Amino acid sequence: MNKRTFVPFLIGFVIIIALVGLNLLLFPVLFKTSYLSWYLKNGTVIGFVTGIISLAWGGLDKQTGLISRHPLDYLGACLQLVGIPVLVIGTHMRTNKAGGAKSSIFDGLLMIPILLVFVLMMIAWLVVVVPVQYFMYLVSGAPAREFSRSDRRVIANLQRGDVNYKEIGPSEEVPTGWWDASLSSKPYAITNIFAAILAFGLRIVI
Repeated sequence: MNKRTFVPFLIGFVIIIALVGLNLLLFPVLFKTSYLSWYLKNGTVIGFVTGIISLAWGGLDKQTGLISRHPLDYLGACLQLVGIPVLVIGTHMRTNKAGGAKSSIFDGLLMIPILLVFVLMMIAWLVVVVPVQYFMYLVSGAPAREFSRSDRRVIANLQRGDVNYKEIGPSEEVPTGWWDASLSSKPYAITNIFAAILAFGLRIVI
């Protein structure tokens, strides 16, 4: 690692360590528990829920920065992840409603507290979950990062109760009736599942 790449790495790492330190100080005061105990208690749920969301929202797996070893790339990807829903909400809240439909005062009033809670949760996720999860992803993301370097994909087909499979190249199309069973196409989901398992194991050990 040369100086040009080391400085951004160091900046990102310092930011993560600073956030971890802040949480270590505040959690015992605000929540009467330690930061690491809280994460290990909830890490399994966080991992599985995030993994399910990433499977439903397929575009997340294209943002490889979310499991990057580089802390600044990781932080940048997390900020983008939060920014997309905010952008989507802003788009839907514009006055140019479909077919000239008018906004509902009832729905508008209910929407305000819901969106406020949503924004606060996004901020909390950035400040509380993202810092410690970097270290979890550093470990649990190793398989996904390695899988992503593979130049082969496995496709599968189910016929009369039998599962057929074969390997294809990255640019080959998946034939009709087959599906892509490769783990390399779902790096973020796979990483979160491994992170959930790791958190569960650490909770038992610690």
